[in-house]
Amino acid sequence: MRTPGAIQEGCVATCRDTALLLAGVLEQAGLNPLLVLTKGHAFVGVWLQPVEFASLITDEAAALRRRIDLKELIVFETTLATQASPPGLSGAVKAATRLLTEDAADPFAAVIDVRHTRIQKIRSLSLIGVARETTSSEAVHEGGKDRFLHHSVLERSGMRDLQEGMRVPAKIVEGPIGTEAAAIKPA
Repeated sequence: MRTPGAIQEGCVATCRDTALLLAGVLEQAGLNPLLVLTKGHAFVGVWLQPVEFASLITDEAAALRRRIDLKELIVFETTLATQASPPGLSGAVKAATRLLTEDAADPFAAVIDVRHTRIQKIRSLSLIGVARETTSSEAVHEGGKDRFLHHSVLERSGMRDLQEGMRVPAKIVEGPIGTEAAAIKPA
C-alpha cells in the first residue's frame, strides 16, 4: 500500500491504494466508510445513516445490495478519480454498483466496516518517515511516527496484537511499497 505522499509523488495508485486513501479521508471527515472487496478489486462505500453491519466483515453480497437499495449507504469506484477527466460522484456510484451485480466479472468477496474495526480496537498503522534499517526499540515509533507492520510479521513474532502506543524493537527496511517493519521482537 502506498502512502498519500507516495501516491502523489509517483502519480500511481492501485485500487487498494485509492480505496484505503479515500476510506481514511471519509473517516477523518467523521463519516463511517466501508472497504468493499471483490475478487481482484477494492473500492469504497460510506454509510448514509447511523447504522452498521452486525459484524466487522460481511461476506454476503445480498446484505450489501439490500443496504444500497434502502439508501442506507452508497458505494463508489475510487480508481475513477485517477482519470484525466474523472466522472462525478454519480458516475463513480454507478460504476461501483455494477461491480456488485450477481453477474459481475469479479465476484463479491467481502465488505469491511471500518467503524466496526475501531470498536474492536483495530487501528491502522501508518507508513510515515524515511526508510532505513534499525533495530532500536524506538524503531516502530521513532520520532512519534508509526511504521507499517503487516499482520504476518506480527504473527511470526508470536505476538497476537499490538496495543496503541506500544513500543517494540523492530527492523525497519525499504519494502516493495515503502518503509515497513520487517521483524519485531516481543517486549
